[in-house]
Amino acid sequence: MYAIVEIGGFDYKVKPGDKITVNHQAQEVGAELEFTSVKLLVDEGDLKTSPDAKVKARVIGHRRGDKVLVYKFKKRKGYRRKQGHRDMLTDLEVIAVSKGSGSGK
Repeated sequence: MYAIVEIGGFDYKVKPGDKITVNHQAQEVGAELEFTSVKLLVDEGDLKTSPDAKVKARVIGHRRGDKVLVYKFKKRKGYRRKQGHRDMLTDLEVIAVSKGSGSGK
Protein backbone atom coordinates (compact mmCIF):
# COMPACT_ATOMS: atom_id res chain seq x y z
CA MET A 1 0.00 0.00 0.00
CA TYR A 2 1.23 3.49 -0.82
CA ALA A 3 -0.24 6.97 -0.85
CA ILE A 4 0.26 10.30 -2.55
CA VAL A 5 0.20 12.93 0.20
CA GLU A 6 0.56 16.71 0.08
CA ILE A 7 3.04 18.15 2.60
CA GLY A 8 3.90 21.83 2.48
CA GLY A 9 2.58 22.30 -1.05
CA PHE A 10 4.53 19.36 -2.53
CA ASP A 11 3.25 15.86 -3.34
CA TYR A 12 5.13 12.81 -2.06
CA LYS A 13 4.64 9.12 -2.80
CA VAL A 14 5.01 7.34 0.54
CA LYS A 15 4.62 3.88 2.01
CA PRO A 16 5.26 2.64 5.56
CA GLY A 17 8.98 2.61 6.35
CA ASP A 18 9.95 5.28 3.80
CA LYS A 19 12.21 8.16 4.76
CA ILE A 20 11.44 11.47 3.05
CA THR A 21 12.81 15.01 3.20
CA VAL A 22 10.28 17.85 3.31
CA ASN A 23 10.35 21.60 3.94
CA HIS A 24 10.94 22.57 7.55
CA GLN A 25 8.27 21.41 10.01
CA ALA A 26 8.22 23.19 13.38
CA GLN A 27 8.25 20.01 15.50
CA GLU A 28 10.77 18.48 17.86
CA VAL A 29 12.82 15.43 16.90
CA GLY A 30 10.81 12.31 17.75
CA ALA A 31 7.43 14.02 17.43
CA GLU A 32 4.73 12.27 15.42
CA LEU A 33 2.89 14.13 12.67
CA GLU A 34 -0.37 13.21 10.97
CA PHE A 35 -1.13 14.36 7.43
CA THR A 36 -4.74 14.22 6.25
CA SER A 37 -4.31 15.70 2.77
CA VAL A 38 -4.01 12.31 1.04
CA LYS A 39 -4.69 12.70 -2.68
CA LEU A 40 -4.51 9.04 -3.70
CA LEU A 41 -4.39 5.70 -1.93
CA VAL A 42 -3.26 2.53 -3.73
CA ASP A 43 -3.94 -0.80 -2.04
CA GLU A 44 -3.01 -3.97 -3.97
CA GLY A 45 -3.39 -2.20 -7.32
CA ASP A 46 -6.79 -0.73 -6.37
CA LEU A 47 -6.89 3.08 -6.68
CA LYS A 48 -8.95 4.88 -4.05
CA THR A 49 -9.61 8.39 -2.82
CA SER A 50 -10.78 8.48 0.75
CA PRO A 51 -11.52 11.65 2.72
CA ASP A 52 -10.55 9.82 5.94
CA ALA A 53 -7.15 8.55 4.76
CA LYS A 54 -4.18 9.58 6.91
CA VAL A 55 -0.41 9.30 6.85
CA LYS A 56 1.50 9.17 10.15
CA ALA A 57 5.17 10.14 10.23
CA ARG A 58 7.90 10.64 12.84
CA VAL A 59 10.44 13.49 12.77
CA ILE A 60 13.95 12.03 12.45
CA GLY A 61 15.86 15.31 12.35
CA HIS A 62 16.34 18.78 10.96
CA ARG A 63 19.08 19.96 8.62
CA ARG A 64 19.97 22.54 6.05
CA GLY A 65 19.86 21.74 2.35
CA ASP A 66 22.47 22.34 -0.32
CA LYS A 67 23.51 25.90 -1.05
CA VAL A 68 21.66 27.56 -3.93
CA LEU A 69 23.56 30.39 -5.62
CA VAL A 70 21.76 33.39 -7.10
CA TYR A 71 23.87 35.49 -9.46
CA LYS A 72 22.66 38.76 -11.02
CA PHE A 73 24.62 40.30 -13.85
CA LYS A 74 24.13 43.19 -16.28
CA LYS A 75 26.54 43.33 -19.16
CA ARG A 76 28.69 46.44 -19.70
CA LYS A 77 27.39 48.09 -16.51
CA GLY A 78 29.72 46.63 -13.88
CA TYR A 79 26.73 45.25 -11.99
CA ARG A 80 27.30 41.87 -10.37
CA ARG A 81 25.61 40.43 -7.29
CA LYS A 82 26.20 36.98 -5.86
CA GLN A 83 24.00 35.66 -3.09
CA GLY A 84 23.37 32.19 -1.69
CA HIS A 85 20.95 30.56 0.68
CA ARG A 86 20.27 27.16 2.24
CA ASP A 87 16.73 25.97 2.97
CA MET A 88 15.83 24.36 6.28
CA LEU A 89 14.65 20.77 5.78
CA THR A 90 13.04 18.12 7.95
CA ASP A 91 13.63 14.38 7.59
CA LEU A 92 10.55 12.22 8.23
CA GLU A 93 10.03 8.48 8.58
CA VAL A 94 6.59 7.26 7.51
CA ILE A 95 5.07 5.07 10.23
CA ALA A 96 1.68 4.17 8.79
CA VAL A 97 -0.74 4.79 5.95
CA SER A 98 -4.34 4.26 7.03
CA LYS A 99 -7.37 3.94 4.76
CA GLY A 100 -9.99 5.48 6.99
CA SER A 101 -13.63 4.47 6.88
CA GLY A 102 -14.53 5.96 3.46
CA SER A 103 -15.79 3.69 0.68
CA GLY A 104 -13.52 5.28 -1.95
CA LYS A 105 -14.04 5.69 -5.67
